[in-house]
Amino acid sequence: MEDTVKTGSRIYSPQEFLASLTDGRLASTLILTGMINEEETTEQYASFAVGTSCVNWRKIPTGAIESIQSLGFVTCGDHNHPLVNISLKEPQSEEALLFASFATDMKGEAHRIINKLLREAEESKTAGTTDAGPHCSRCLQFCGTTDMDVFFQCAAFCMEQMC
Repeated sequence: MEDTVKTGSRIYSPQEFLASLTDGRLASTLILTGMINEEETTEQYASFAVGTSCVNWRKIPTGAIESIQSLGFVTCGDHNHPLVNISLKEPQSEEALLFASFATDMKGEAHRIINKLLREAEESKTAGTTDAGPHCSRCLQFCGTTDMDVFFQCAAFCMEQMC
């Protein structure tokens, strides 16, 4: 079996991936992780909420979706929703490209912040200036896997309760 690297909905061999990366052909797919509301989803729109919070449902036109990967189910109050990764198609208009780039930048900034918090927690623990232990690091690492709707709440919880 050939080694492959998956990016969005396209699978590349390592050589293809590196070649695409260096010559600028690599498509940057915006992938959103969150829940689908089955009751509100139609053939035209997927009712979607980023993260695992049952708020801020948005209608995503199904024509804008490249693919949907099922990740299982998550509990939301007294019910469950499918948890998914939605890969969006490459935006076509200038405005859509602008908003997609903002979303990508915000996601990257969230991960940069979590990595900085992890480094600081580790440095403080090593220097003996805090009693932050492995629970703090694990909590912050988990936050790095969440999306924007819950990221900052998660990081604040970790810093207040675990670090």
